[in-house]
Amino acid sequence: MSQQALMNYFNFDADDLSWNQKGHFTEKQKVRVLKEVKSHQVWSRVAGMLLIMIGVGHFAAARTLQANVSFWGLWALLCGAWGVIVLVKSNSTHNFTVAKVQGPANIVRTESSHKGRTSVHYELHIGGQEFSTSADLANVMMQGDRYILYYVAPSHEILSAETVSKAK
Repeated sequence: MSQQALMNYFNFDADDLSWNQKGHFTEKQKVRVLKEVKSHQVWSRVAGMLLIMIGVGHFAAARTLQANVSFWGLWALLCGAWGVIVLVKSNSTHNFTVAKVQGPANIVRTESSHKGRTSVHYELHIGGQEFSTSADLANVMMQGDRYILYYVAPSHEILSAETVSKAK
């Protein structure tokens, strides 16, 4: 497939690719990454607060019902501690960098079952790294062709890509 197809699929332009090749983010990529980090932080804070509230609820229920306090107290402690950990981690800062990986593309379809429901996921395996993707990537990247991917480390969000060679 063409470079333009890669640009359209991964939403980057020639300027983004040029900066990524030098190991740098463009300003618009920085904004996008920071927006995703902020969104993740908000949801982590909500989850942390919910876990703490569940922990407090378990403790209150145990005392009110005079139930097995050790059992409910353990659940309260676990939920509360987990909530605090999630809250603390939501405030941590990450050092994001532009990482590069090169190799043949291998698009893999995986299935997982849980309680009788099957979920289908797609992954791009390249250069020893895995990237979550969708089924339509096979319309853009060809199995076995060699690519260079530039991505956000440690999150594995693909920033840009280029074709190195076609499969033989």
